[in-house]
Amino acid sequence: QAAAEAASTQPAAEMAMTADSVQKTQQEKILDMLDRFHRRNR
Repeated sequence: QAAAEAASTQPAAEMAMTADSVQKTQQEKILDMLDRFHRRNR
């Protein structure tokens, strides 16, 4: 039973990591856009 519980919790951890990395890439995209925007306005 312990093995079954470990198997059920691992995908959740992987999904959390994936969501975290997706959020990071979205933030980087936004920062890139802001960076370009500011450079153009200078």
